[in-house]
Amino acid sequence: LDNIHTWLASTALYMLISPRAKLKAVRDYAGFASVRRYPLPKQYKAELEGKKNKDDENPGYLYVCTKNNGYVVGSSAPFSKGCQVLPQDDDRCDRCEITFIDFRKGEEINGRGSVFWTRQWKGHQIHCKGM
Repeated sequence: LDNIHTWLASTALYMLISPRAKLKAVRDYAGFASVRRYPLPKQYKAELEGKKNKDDENPGYLYVCTKNNGYVVGSSAPFSKGCQVLPQDDDRCDRCEITFIDFRKGEEINGRGSVFWTRQWKGHQIHCKGM
């Protein structure tokens, strides 16, 4: 993934097609600012290599990855799962203006853990439609 990151221009998107519903390495890669998954249309009925259930309605997924320009190959940690920065309680979503503490509904971080809440907050910011 570091090689792909170096090839991308600052505004470039990286797209890949996979039969897998989850690509954890791509999802957790710090070189991508966001990873969006779109199901492929059912009318294609493509047979992707490695697809276990050929009778499945969904032939696969298109993943669209946006480059994280703040990531530096070689000096930044490629998989920041263990060292993600926990948002502050007063951090706001850019689209709907909800604060991080309101998003958690006042729930303590320690209950579910900082990794859970960091991922939930990042997912909210990616998929938020605004008010």
